[in-house]
Formats: sequence, structure tokens, C-alpha cells
Amino acid sequence: TLEAFPLDPPLGRASAFAQPGRVNADGTFELTGLIGAREIRLRNAPRGWIVKDVIAAGHSLFDTPPEFASGVEIADVEVILSDHHSELSGHLAPGTAPSRGSDYSVLVFADDRALLRNARRWARWVRPNFDGGFVVDDLLPGTYLAAAVPADAVDEAEWQNADYLDRFRSGATRVTLGDRDKKSIVLELTGTP
Repeated sequence: TLEAFPLDPPLGRASAFAQPGRVNADGTFELTGLIGAREIRLRNAPRGWIVKDVIAAGHSLFDTPPEFASGVEIADVEVILSDHHSELSGHLAPGTAPSRGSDYSVLVFADDRALLRNARRWARWVRPNFDGGFVVDDLLPGTYLAAAVPADAVDEAEWQNADYLDRFRSGATRVTLGDRDKKSIVLELTGTP
């Protein structure tokens, strides 16, 4: 199922969501009644698959979502799924972990600030697992920054905002992930930005 999620907060608050469009057996779909800037999202993707891109007329709609108005139609849109995603895992450096080893958060986000216009695609916020390590297993290939911060240092409403993520750049570790790469890193816990 595909949906065109409104990026304008007033449209979202007014529940101005278009009806989700079912993907037909032949792979075709249609979304109607769209107004404003919309991000195409896939609901219930098959396990292990992520949306790699949404293409129309040779241009990505993922990093530059289309603006819809009355009479605007975009045809021949391709939604590209991939099981070629990368994984970043790791743990905190000895001596920097909080007293409770799982009492921290990790932000992983694209080093290229321009990509953060679509933070849903290029940013992740994870908490550690039971042994104090963390795993982000659905990243697209690219160069990322990873920052470990106290658990309460991340604002739930702002963390997908590029300006907000800039606060974490100075204490972050840079890592480049290729197609299907699995890398492990050690992070130092940084203070609240």
C-alpha cells in the first residue's frame, strides 16, 4: 500500500491525508485527491525491504517531494524497493557508558545536510539493545554521522529536523557505508548539545 503523506503541518493536523493506494497485481497504483507537498511512503513493506527511491520523469521525488495543486498530475511514477541496505552497529567506548549501559540514544544521520530535507530516509534514532549495543539495519549506502547521547537528550518532536541534527555534528563519528555493508563502530557518549 502506498500513501502520499502531507509535509505541511497544517495539512497533517487537519488530517488531509489522501486515501492510501493499493498496489495492483501488475505493480500499478493510483493516488488521488492530493494537495500540497507530499512524500510518497510505502506501508507494510515486505520484511527486509526498504524504499530506495521514488522516480518520475528521471527525477527523484524522495529528496524533493512534489507539490500538488488542482489539476496537477504526475504519471509513470516508479517506486523502487531494495533489499540492498546497509547496517551500522556498535557500542559505547569503555568508561563512557552511563551507569545503566542502556541509558543512551544513538542518532545516525546523513553527513550531507542537503539530504536531511528528507530525514525519514536519511536519519535514524535508536536505543541500545539488552546488552548495551545498538544496531541500525535499514540504511541506504552513503556517508553518515553517528552520535551517542544521554537517553533524555533527544527531542522526540525535532529529531528529524536538519537544524536540530546540526547540534550533534561536533560530537559525532563519521562512517561511510557501501551497498550491503555491515560496519561496527565504537562511540563516545557526548553531552547534551
